Amino acid sequence: MTEMVVVSYPDVTVVDVESTPTVVFGGLAGPQGPPGVNGADGLDGDQGEMGEPGPPGADGAQGPPGAQGPPGQQGAQGVQGPRGAGSDSDGLAVGQIAPRRADLSSGTLGTASGTLYLTFFIADKTETIRTLAAQVGAVAAAATPTLCRYGVYQVAGNGDLSQVAASPNVPTLFSTPSAAAPGTLTTPWAKQGGLLYAAGLLVVTAAAAPQFHGNQLASTSLVSALTKVNPPVAARVTGQSDLPTNVAFGAGAYVGGQTQIAIHMY
Repeated sequence: MTEMVVVSYPDVTVVDVESTPTVVFGGLAGPQGPPGVNGADGLDGDQGEMGEPGPPGADGAQGPPGAQGPPGQQGAQGVQGPRGAGSDSDGLAVGQIAPRRADLSSGTLGTASGTLYLTFFIADKTETIRTLAAQVGAVAAAATPTLCRYGVYQVAGNGDLSQVAASPNVPTLFSTPSAAAPGTLTTPWAKQGGLLYAAGLLVVTAAAAPQFHGNQLASTSLVSALTKVNPPVAARVTGQSDLPTNVAFGAGAYVGGQTQIAIHMY
């Protein structure tokens, strides 16, 4: 069997083949040759799996406003507001007098038992009223009435009356001549500026009825006709034993009148 012995020395390699020594002398390593030419491109590999989605990007800038759309349909008409204070304003900081002081006459007005006398007015401001007072004339109520009361009514658009305030029955309320007769309302009344009201009084008596200060309109057919136009400036509701709660305009007992009893409300 052939035995090969390899003995290495610096820069010398001895190879023993079949006991015949052979010496191979190697030279120093030569310099590195230049790089070879690039090989041809390899075939495309298979597509890799889709990676995880990235985080959301920042919000974009707001775009310009769109064009204005066509106008919508007109809405329903609103509820009519209260009337303005108008000529019923008397310049009082507190309270109101109906009719105005400038419209009062110097005479006294006679009354009849069982007739509610009403003076119409537009509230000149919003305030709370606790007292009504009329000025009794030279003739006071004879002893002793069955009923003496003040009442306030709100006037509807068709002229109907609805009671909003009243004083309790005080039979001696109008028993002092030539003096104010204040009556305290059972419940304070929240007068609303601009609304149409009617304030008045009622005396029920078997004796002489009192007189009051106020304004007596001319007793002509023209004035009588004008006072009955809705809303009236004065009215009478006849045949009453107490203050009515509601009165329908045009009812037989609800008639125009020329008697405006002055009522101070405060």
